[in-house]
Amino acid sequence: MQELKKGHRIREGREYRRVYRHGRYLVRPHVVLYILATPGPTRAGFVTGKRVGNAVHRNRARRLLREVYRRQRQRLADGYLLVFVGRAGLGELAYAAVENEVLQVLHRAKVLSC
Repeated sequence: MQELKKGHRIREGREYRRVYRHGRYLVRPHVVLYILATPGPTRAGFVTGKRVGNAVHRNRARRLLREVYRRQRQRLADGYLLVFVGRAGLGELAYAAVENEVLQVLHRAKVLSC
């Protein structure tokens, strides 16, 4: 099993703000991806707002996003900061549907190999 270590995640608010301000974004029905090219390894952050639902739904949505990212991390190109934003309804989706949305948005962003 491969875990998602601290070095693979965005952890500070200033990094999130930098990606929001200077990066570009791609939208899917349940996921928004903010992306910013930077030197170094690719790192990701995961955010859900109150529109996703109560705390249980928001936490489940972030866990789903993290798990999809963790499983696909080896296929990503280096040099990006990624922020995945869960939208309303994400917490109710099955894993396969979330994986499909995330893979589509990563493919459109051209950071996914094959």
